[in-house]
Amino acid sequence: IFAETIVLKSGEVTEGRVLERTSRYIKVDFDGVPLIYFFDDIKTIDGEPVSVSKSNASTFSSSVKKDPTDIFSDIAPAVVYITCKKAMGGESSGSGFILTNSGVIATNYHVVVSNQEINVRLKDGTFYPVNSIIYYDVNRDLCLLKIEANGLPFVELGDSDNLKIGEKIYCIGSPLGLEYSLSDGLLSGVRDFQGVKYLQFTAPISGGSSGGPLIN
Repeated sequence: IFAETIVLKSGEVTEGRVLERTSRYIKVDFDGVPLIYFFDDIKTIDGEPVSVSKSNASTFSSSVKKDPTDIFSDIAPAVVYITCKKAMGGESSGSGFILTNSGVIATNYHVVVSNQEINVRLKDGTFYPVNSIIYYDVNRDLCLLKIEANGLPFVELGDSDNLKIGEKIYCIGSPLGLEYSLSDGLLSGVRDFQGVKYLQFTAPISGGSSGGPLIN
């Protein structure tokens, strides 16, 4: 019921109500957004050191297969087009996707950093100003935005530990401002760079795709 203090090995400190604990991670309620923290990245939880057990690692693999038209139909309504006005003049754009029906949006940190005004547009044309940035992680290039809305379509997050090299993947974004473009490719590698996991894939993307979802 009560918030717990989580200290990461990177030095970052966050507080949230723990929704779920497994042998590999905890799921934390951060302002209505379920965030997963892996024990490999955690130093302490409420002052208690964290030990990692890998004996119960999940081997789940979905048996549900969808074709690209199904995937686009399911996911595209929860993808947003982000436009930003810079403090020194000029505009930039990027992509994002909705995490909760109450308007929490995930994107890349570099899409919105150093901008004076941030707005999002949904696939149905609805326009929303961003009211606040509720979380960001520069090292992981992650940012969570909040708009004032309810009943929105949203994307359910998967578990990257269940991915397999060679899986078919898809991207939805706005490369070069071409909104709601779908591209596909393969998951070609899982890399570790300075303690951060990176997914290497072959789907073609361009500037403006940043922040869009990667889908399997």
